[in-house]
Amino acid sequence: MIDSNGKIRGFKLFSLISKIEDFFGKSVDAFEKSEIVKDSIVDKEIDKTGVTVYER
Repeated sequence: MIDSNGKIRGFKLFSLISKIEDFFGKSVDAFEKSEIVKDSIVDKEIDKTGVTVYER
């Protein structure tokens, strides 16, 4: 999950995801936090299996 307060969307978001994949050499699933419905299946899966890459 990428939390940019909704500032990164569309092609910029896909570009960021691509850079993350290139850096780690792995395929990743990433979503902008503002697009995730609270308590949805996706939200629960992120809580369960998500890996924090960077946190400020």
